[in-house]
Amino acid sequence: EAQLARSEAEKMASLADSESQRCLALERKMMMMEMEGGNESLSATAQQEELAKKD
Repeated sequence: EAQLARSEAEKMASLADSESQRCLALERKMMMMEMEGGNESLSATAQQEELAKKD
């Protein structure tokens, strides 16, 4: 039972790490777009695309 709980905890930690990495990548992408002269609508579009990928 303890081994099962440990396995589940490791799985959840891995999923949390993956989500964190995805969010950081999205933030970097949005910052790059802003630096390149993108406007708010472009950033919003990029964010919507990234959120759609998650589903």
